[in-house]
Amino acid sequence: MVKNACGTGRQEKTKVRESEMGKKLLVTGGAGFVGSWLVREAIGRGYEVEALDAFRGGLYPESEKVRRANTLSSEFGLEIQRVDLLDPDKLDVQADFVVHAAAMPGLDYSWREPSQYIADNEMATLNLIQAMLRSRPERFIHVSTSSVYGITATGSEESETNPISPYGYTKLAAENLVKLYLENKISYSVLRLFSVYGPEQRPDMGYHKFINAINRGEPINIFGDGSQSRTNTYVSDAVIGILDAIEGGKPGAIYNIGGGEELTVIDAISQISSYLDRQPILNFVEERRGDQRRTFADVSRAQSDFGYSPKTSFSEGIQNQIDWQVRR
Repeated sequence: MVKNACGTGRQEKTKVRESEMGKKLLVTGGAGFVGSWLVREAIGRGYEVEALDAFRGGLYPESEKVRRANTLSSEFGLEIQRVDLLDPDKLDVQADFVVHAAAMPGLDYSWREPSQYIADNEMATLNLIQAMLRSRPERFIHVSTSSVYGITATGSEESETNPISPYGYTKLAAENLVKLYLENKISYSVLRLFSVYGPEQRPDMGYHKFINAINRGEPINIFGDGSQSRTNTYVSDAVIGILDAIEGGKPGAIYNIGGGEELTVIDAISQISSYLDRQPILNFVEERRGDQRRTFADVSRAQSDFGYSPKTSFSEGIQNQIDWQVRR
């Protein structure tokens, strides 16, 4: 059994398959929000895990990644290697499976630093692809985002992709690089994650900001009228889906990975404030460029191919995140 990222909330029984035991798994972005959860779940499943991270700052402090890495080191004896995927000379992929979770995320920051997104999401992915073509791992999982769909993301994986932010464009470009270079060479699947939240969530993300503001009695900036909605995905559900796709995902397939509940921003804030027993102070401001209006994950393909089924309700998951944040 593997604890969640902070040792709080419900405990998931880890699925251990004989085919996973002793297999070597490389996780890029291992000190990130999703990456650090991936490392934990993979170790619990019996993988021999290697993790890389550039420990890039900018979007949020490097110290957050260092803290996650130190926790993984103390709990599991795993040292996350400081490797920048933009330096191809340092890339030597020797693993049975590779999960590429490294990326420059975030909406607002992508408008301010688009060249960084091109580098970290496109060039870094290309460098990793070229390294894998030399070593030929058995399976590759590319972690992408619902932002590739555009202003709404409510259909199947066959829906039109029309990103409305530099972040979304660079993530779609990375998907296309994977298909272009790996088709018929290395078995791969692409997973598009929908609004991941939970303990260890990045400090630039919405729920992290809402929790801090309500807890401190500070105003929350609501972009637009607050009626925009998201399918929120608890982080443990997301990483279980990612790892299940290693064995169950079909070569070349794209999968939506999301939770089962759609909530508006206003509804989410209401639940957070109710749990904290404090009234939010709302400040309505102009809509953000590139902000998606509605997302609702159609996960039927992932359910059919590898049994993906999110388990954590938003009320349970957000309580876990709040407990983690207020205890820090």
